[in-house]
Amino acid sequence: MAIASHGGVVIAVVITILVVTVVRSRPVATPSPESGAVATSGVTAAAPAAPAPTATTAPADAPADRLVIEIQAAGSIWLTGAADGKRVLYRLLAPGERIRLEARDELAFRVGDAAAFGYTINGVAGKPLGGAGEVRDVQFTRDNYRTFRR
Repeated sequence: MAIASHGGVVIAVVITILVVTVVRSRPVATPSPESGAVATSGVTAAAPAAPAPTATTAPADAPADRLVIEIQAAGSIWLTGAADGKRVLYRLLAPGERIRLEARDELAFRVGDAAAFGYTINGVAGKPLGGAGEVRDVQFTRDNYRTFRR
């Protein structure tokens, strides 16, 4: 019986050592040097992204990092378009139809019925490109897009 009771004591000692080892191996939270800091789970949430500058919030002469054109057909028009040298549009637009395109450096179009080609460039209404039935070629770049604004 004495051996059996010694076995129970040995098991109790081993369990105690394991518990103490596990407790000591846990990281201890250290106080933050900032006042009012709150302890967290250690997972950092991404900060909310700052809103991207737009033509209405950026200074008038700030360089654009991209070109965004929104086209609204006032009447039936045929249109071909390229963004950064790649053709992205080749079709007939119905009255009231809207299309939004983006490019890094250049947007180029051939427009049938320039008077029906309504657009905004980087959020600002654009100047008319021509009269009814006129065919126009137009190229918007980061350097010249401001000249097309109303």
